[in-house]
Amino acid sequence: MKRHALFLRFLCALLVSATLLSFSACEKKCEHDFEWKILTPAGVLTEGEQKQVCKICSEEGETEVIPATKSIKILAIGNSFSDDAMAYLWNIAKSAGVETVVLGNLYIGGCTINTHYQNLSEDLAKYDFRKNENGEWQTFSATTLQEGLKNERWDVITVQQGSHDSGKPETYEHLRELVDYADEMAINPHVKFYWHLTWAYQQNAEHWAFPDYNSDQMTMYNRILDAYQSEVKPIEKISGVIPCGTAVQNLRTSRLGDTITRDGFHMSMTYGRYTTALCWFKTLICDDLDLVTWVKDGVDDPDLAKAAVNAAYESPFEVTSLA
Repeated sequence: MKRHALFLRFLCALLVSATLLSFSACEKKCEHDFEWKILTPAGVLTEGEQKQVCKICSEEGETEVIPATKSIKILAIGNSFSDDAMAYLWNIAKSAGVETVVLGNLYIGGCTINTHYQNLSEDLAKYDFRKNENGEWQTFSATTLQEGLKNERWDVITVQQGSHDSGKPETYEHLRELVDYADEMAINPHVKFYWHLTWAYQQNAEHWAFPDYNSDQMTMYNRILDAYQSEVKPIEKISGVIPCGTAVQNLRTSRLGDTITRDGFHMSMTYGRYTTALCWFKTLICDDLDLVTWVKDGVDDPDLAKAAVNAAYESPFEVTSLA
């Protein structure tokens, strides 16, 4: 029995020794093959962070800053409401420090998702392609959807519904196909898609479609939100929402009241367009509106517009009172 016990002890000692030698050999063999792991991606005006991690033993190495990018290229598959929202975006972005700003708008007045889908299906040259590279908008007529999509290596492509159909879920039936087509045609494989959440009409608007919403602003606003939740949010390729409709509704609770359109539905040339452009900037470029120094003539209180946008960014599907 003593011999048996001694033999077992000897075997255990050998196993322990072999295990220790194995660990020691592994430690000596790992010469660290580091690769960079992104902790926080860089934004257009915000730095990111990355860290070295060994692919063999997972030991961590150095951490370094990823420089902020200074370029943005945004294309809207849109209509007059994207025209409103993008009108001052170049000025705002440049004032905040973005060095290269390229904007495009595939424009047809009142264009709906169904019309965009028909245009892509038949490759129709129906668009005015409006482009801004240097602070001035140029228009190129008789453009196809594909031509606009391939015109630049767009970082962001936005999509929206025609305002009159914005609160009607049954009119969104071809949205997924439109986004899939744009994704397929885009030059940039990393392009991001965003939904432009448009605004409800002014309460006294005489738009022909307003009776479809009982000629009631809050009814229209809530139906726009409902359509987004049921028809847009489930589409995985759409990364997020630009909450212009909520920013506008927030602004209407302020001392300005329900006076920020020029005809009952298009944005005013002052607070309306300025606020919606700020909303695009905050959502697509940088969330720090304090960087923005450009103010449209006639906007005597830019902080009010910024407050409406900041509140919409924090709560995109509910109205925040600014009164």
